[in-house]
Amino acid sequence: MKLLKNTLLLMFACVFLIGCAQRGLYRKSSWSVPPASLRIVFDEPLITNPGDLERNMPEYVGHFSEWFMIRVAENISSISGQAFAVSSEKGALAIGSFTRKNKVDYVPMYSPMDQAEVYLLLTNISFGRDETEYYSGSNMGGAYVFDSVGGTNYGVGDGVGTYRVQRFFAARCRYAFYDAQTGNLLAYGDAEGKVNYTYNVSAEAWEKSMYNMVRRILKGTPLQ
Repeated sequence: MKLLKNTLLLMFACVFLIGCAQRGLYRKSSWSVPPASLRIVFDEPLITNPGDLERNMPEYVGHFSEWFMIRVAENISSISGQAFAVSSEKGALAIGSFTRKNKVDYVPMYSPMDQAEVYLLLTNISFGRDETEYYSGSNMGGAYVFDSVGGTNYGVGDGVGTYRVQRFFAARCRYAFYDAQTGNLLAYGDAEGKVNYTYNVSAEAWEKSMYNMVRRILKGTPLQ
């Protein structure tokens, strides 16, 4: 019985990890040299809990894009630690498709790209609260995870435990890097930055979640 439980837990873990690993992450293997200049173009970010912005950063209510434009450029410069020109702007992005291994993914597109060597496009940007419920206890013999976002429900156990809720503030986006000269797609994927909180979201949560999201965007590229 114990062997069966452990086997089931391993199966659930593998399914969960494989699902996470296949979320459209791609980087062109020949992209190995950081650009001399980078231009960031982004869509209007979505704020799912406007009250948090009003409490934490009231000066940016109605023009949150200004905060985002400054912070994304600053974070890329600080995380990369490399000397190259970084600029950003809010723009109108289109949606294109990219086929890889017989699978079609949708990526942001932009034109013209004539102000930098490489362009980073950000779309589906959102900031807001989220939570994950999980079930734990000393007599469980297993573990339950309930994901309020994706509807995930993994569980094995036969005892009495306790429901717990992990609350976090998250920044999310879909990104794509382009070679401005050739128009070739260099990398793309979905990125998320999370910060745990207990009762109230703070201004620091906005900063940290943004920073963590940018780290995920740069991971595996010559800019990290």
